[in-house]
Amino acid sequence: MQKEERRVRIGWKEGIGDKQCRYCKEHLQFAHATSGKDVQCLDGVYNQIVNLYHCPDPQCKGAKEYVNPSPRLDYSNRYYGADVFRFVAKAVLQFKLKTVQIHCMLRDKQVKISESTVREMVKDVVILKSDAIDHKTAEIMTKQGQILLALDGQQPDNGTKSLWLFVDLLSNRIVHTQLLDKASYENIHKIIERIVDKYHVKLGGVVSDKQGNLVRCMKTYYPEVPHQYCAWHFTNNIWKHLEMLDNCVHMEIKKRIKESILYTTPQEYNITVDGQGTKEPASKVFGPVKKDLKRLTKKHTVKFETLHGIELCKELKEFCDGIEAILPDLPQGIQLTNILEREIQKFRKIVKKVQERMEQVDEALTLFKTMYALLYETTRNPTQLEQQLAEHFDVVGKLAQTYGLQTKREDLKSILPSSKHKIDVYYAEQVRLWDKYREGLFQYQHFSRDVRTNVFIEQLFSREVCYIIGQKCKRRIGFVIETQGEYLLRILHATEDELDADILESFSQERLNTLRGELQEKIAEKTSEWVNLSNISTSCQYLKRAYGIVDMTTPFTQ
Repeated sequence: MQKEERRVRIGWKEGIGDKQCRYCKEHLQFAHATSGKDVQCLDGVYNQIVNLYHCPDPQCKGAKEYVNPSPRLDYSNRYYGADVFRFVAKAVLQFKLKTVQIHCMLRDKQVKISESTVREMVKDVVILKSDAIDHKTAEIMTKQGQILLALDGQQPDNGTKSLWLFVDLLSNRIVHTQLLDKASYENIHKIIERIVDKYHVKLGGVVSDKQGNLVRCMKTYYPEVPHQYCAWHFTNNIWKHLEMLDNCVHMEIKKRIKESILYTTPQEYNITVDGQGTKEPASKVFGPVKKDLKRLTKKHTVKFETLHGIELCKELKEFCDGIEAILPDLPQGIQLTNILEREIQKFRKIVKKVQERMEQVDEALTLFKTMYALLYETTRNPTQLEQQLAEHFDVVGKLAQTYGLQTKREDLKSILPSSKHKIDVYYAEQVRLWDKYREGLFQYQHFSRDVRTNVFIEQLFSREVCYIIGQKCKRRIGFVIETQGEYLLRILHATEDELDADILESFSQERLNTLRGELQEKIAEKTSEWVNLSNISTSCQYLKRAYGIVDMTTPFTQ
């Protein structure tokens, strides 16, 4: 029995625009209907017929324009329903599913669709939602009248363009993204001016990580605008040096633990465990001990809070104390007791060796925490905090001299983090960083909102990379960031309400075509740089033939 065909006729729905000619304002009349088009929806295939209307005046241009603005079953004049597109949008925006997963889900719903078509739909979802987010941002910025700008750049691969992100900290909206071959201070200035002109706002302040090009841009073009240096980057620069000092302690102790027979006991090795000569496998006897030692070696540093070297040293001391406490209760002179005594002595020896370094690092960590607490203090006046921190770093400078530093404060040079540096060099680097950052660490007092860092931009870049790895693959990160990174940043930074909004609300086919063209231009520009591997293969065969590596009669293979 032949299945009954489901047809849908779409007329001009009430409330959708004025049914008037855009030229002469005459009332539009029915002209004809389309012949019908099969549209694949989630619940099956429908034959869609659309009534078209035109101007009844034969002398008017509108007489030859056939229109019907009513929503249709399909989207973008394709053969798949708008409900299929909304399904894909929800899977991408809310559940962050991969293309292959979405394709499988649609196939389960008996929707006949290829994976490549789903992939094209995903691209449409990304560019349409990104565009909708930009429209919302424009509405907010127009009402706001002022902008507090945070900016930073991302370069995933060497030799590629860097993606720069500009965020308004008052509204927490992305106001601009741009790929740059060279992020010179002149280029940054042009972008800032473009943002100010686009939204008709006043630049109220800037927050950056103190890159040289940004500092020069602000001092050259905006000397009167407050420029806050990122407090997180300042503390992180100090922390990286402190971590390297601590690594010396951690690596020496960890190395000694892993060399211990308690940690590397062979399975077949047996030891005496009592005065009667009873033997047991050492792996069984020292199993709990080995477990404790493994736990110690897996100590991790917690950023701005704890250092794994100090923690390992302290806990190894407690471990030795615990073993020594039970040694008197064990039979003396047997293999078990001798091994424990010998290994504990070795652990004590390595702890004693790193004791001085550990105490220095522990002291430095205490000073760091004091500095960190002052820098992020919210109850006191910024001027008072600046004075207290200045006094703190004066103390740090004196400590550097106490530990042997000879260089004058004004002659200090930048150094890279290294475990080979002594404690005086670490303290000197702290003082140098403070002197360089001080002028910009308290500019937030001139803002309408207390903002001291732009670290969230780096966090957003990290989320973007993780998303790309999950969706694509690691080796394509640079390509995806250069071609789709600007769209993805907006989506990842958007609110849940924005992501939940109907993807086809205020849909415009003309706008979608424009967005598709812009994306295709980016992809074409990037892929034009790729080398034609087939040409290389042919060239290699030619050279082999020329030098007699292959027989002259061997034909070329394209």
